[in-house]
Amino acid sequence: MVDQELREQAIKIKLAQDELYQAGAINRTRYKFPTIINANSQYVRVSWQGDAYELLEQLAKQRGLQFTSQGIKLPLPLNIDVGGSKVTFEQLLTLIRQQTQYRATINQKPGELQLLYLTPSKKGSFLRGTRP
Repeated sequence: MVDQELREQAIKIKLAQDELYQAGAINRTRYKFPTIINANSQYVRVSWQGDAYELLEQLAKQRGLQFTSQGIKLPLPLNIDVGGSKVTFEQLLTLIRQQTQYRATINQKPGELQLLYLTPSKKGSFLRGTRP
């Protein structure tokens, strides 16, 4: 009797989760970050589909860096999946740079991770100027 009730409740929970997932209220992909990234040579695993700003902010926090951004914040769509391979923190930054270099520059300085948005020109392209 108890087993039957538990089974029914489990089915109800599963149906509710499926409904929430289909409505876009929950995401089944879980992003697992290491608690602390001690060095640029430390291996990390990341599966991310979203804005680069959010990922870089999280990575900076876990690396113990201050995250700063400059310029007009533009969408930087990013699709990174290095969950099954060995990629260092520095290599991950390179992968992110490759996908965002058309709109932003990413710099790692001592104690800081910078996201510098490029300035749009009047012709619809982006200018790469000198940055402080």
